[in-house]
Amino acid sequence: MGLRKEKTTSKFSIATSNFFKEKRIVLGLTQADVAEKIYGNKNSRGEISNLESGKKQMTIFLIDKYCEIFDCTVDFMENIKKKKKTDFIMKPKE
Repeated sequence: MGLRKEKTTSKFSIATSNFFKEKRIVLGLTQADVAEKIYGNKNSRGEISNLESGKKQMTIFLIDKYCEIFDCTVDFMENIKKKKKTDFIMKPKE
């Protein structure tokens, strides 16, 4: 019996994955289309599926590639009042 992959992703990774999945769907791209743009190979569709389902953690490399594909940026802001939490905003490039 094979081992089941546990979801070990952070809230940030889940939020970014959800954002990029929504952008992909709105633009009419398939997971294979995105895999080809990121990895140069449509056969890596499973990697995109794992990202979107939370089985794989978002990396800086992947965030950068997604931002290129979707022409957006990820901005980080410190919550000054609590000084503990970092928020992020994804927005179109200006």
